[in-house]
Amino acid sequence: MVLETEKRFIYTTPKSFLELIKLYISMLKEKRTVLEEGKERYENGLIKLKETAEQVEEIEKIVKVKGVEAEKKKNDAEKFAAIVGVEKEKVEAENDKANIEAAKCGQIKFDVTNKKESTEADLMAAIPLVEEAKRSLQGIKKSDFVTAKSFANPPGGVPEVFAACMYLMAGHWNDSIEVDKNKRPKSVEWKAAVKMMKNPDEFVSRLQDFGKIVDENQVVASNVKIIKDQYFTRPDFLPEIMEQKSNAAKGICSWVLNIVKYWDVIQQVEPKRKALSEATEQLETATVKLEAVNKVVAELNASLQKLIDEYNSAMAEKEAALNEAERCRTRLDLAQRLVAALGSENERWANAIVNINNEEKLVTGDVLIASAFISYTGPFNKKNRKHMIHNLFEKFFTENKIPMTPEVNPVKILSDEAQIASWNKDGLPSDAVSIENGTILTNSERYPLIIDPQL
Repeated sequence: MVLETEKRFIYTTPKSFLELIKLYISMLKEKRTVLEEGKERYENGLIKLKETAEQVEEIEKIVKVKGVEAEKKKNDAEKFAAIVGVEKEKVEAENDKANIEAAKCGQIKFDVTNKKESTEADLMAAIPLVEEAKRSLQGIKKSDFVTAKSFANPPGGVPEVFAACMYLMAGHWNDSIEVDKNKRPKSVEWKAAVKMMKNPDEFVSRLQDFGKIVDENQVVASNVKIIKDQYFTRPDFLPEIMEQKSNAAKGICSWVLNIVKYWDVIQQVEPKRKALSEATEQLETATVKLEAVNKVVAELNASLQKLIDEYNSAMAEKEAALNEAERCRTRLDLAQRLVAALGSENERWANAIVNINNEEKLVTGDVLIASAFISYTGPFNKKNRKHMIHNLFEKFFTENKIPMTPEVNPVKILSDEAQIASWNKDGLPSDAVSIENGTILTNSERYPLIIDPQL
């Protein structure tokens, strides 16, 4: 046919046949590998789709469970919130009471401190009077008392000095000074004064310690009034005048004057002392009450803190449950979207597996015809190539029952659209012969003999 139409011979050699066999074996192996890998990918894809569908069902169950758990945690947290609110109101009310008591206690403490400072200041101011009274006794000698006791008719004013002393000490030295029911001396005559001085050392010692009795406000007030009315009004009731008459009378006179002054101060201080004592008792009572209130508040705060901790724990569990439920819902949504998106692929991949199974049955003939196309059709033009494939090769395959794809196209077996597009991009013409030549060239082990497409 070529000789008739083109007036030329085309020769082939055993080498071409051997290369056909070699090419056929390698291409068949490669095609089977490609088909098996593709089939495996589709089968794995179908398995993954099935597993995903099963996981979606499992996730749906988990979402339902997590939703119930989240709702329960939410309800628990709301219950805790209500309880915490009630307890918090109780604690705040008790805290208000405690603050009121603390304010009262603070005010009482402030008043007590002021009263104590005022009282102590008054007493400190009066101490020099006691010290002066004690110093007035230091100048008296024992012999002075002996001299005074020897007076049968003491100088004027001396008996009155000792009488004033007896009025002060009445009720505090019953062995030497007899008193009536009103704690007044039964007698302030000179004999009574001499009896009081019978033991000078004890007498002076009692005078020295008398400041404590005055400090305790145990001196009879009516006796002090008598001293002021009957004795302090005398013009000779002065230490400097008594000095001229009796040294003992001088010291006793000075002592009486200072002790009475100290007594006057104590009378001014005594109301403050009572007020201080009352305030101190109030402070103790308020402190006890405050401690009781603080104890109640502390217990309520501890109880509230426990509830708050439980509430925070419940809130944390609620948030964790809600987050987990949301995470599961998001995961379910993504999985459902994935399954929906790949739902059409399920059928397509199943069909692809069927097609690959069919291709595996036909790959023997397809690869053989492709190998023959590479080995023998290069020198021929398009018309002769088509004649060889469809009238010679396919007829031979049919007669010998070799399986192959109907109307097989060797170019599609040996290349793909992406590869052809790359050739065209690099300058290969897009006509059928040029594409066939590119296919022959890229699949041959040595440089093939191919015809110019323009011929």
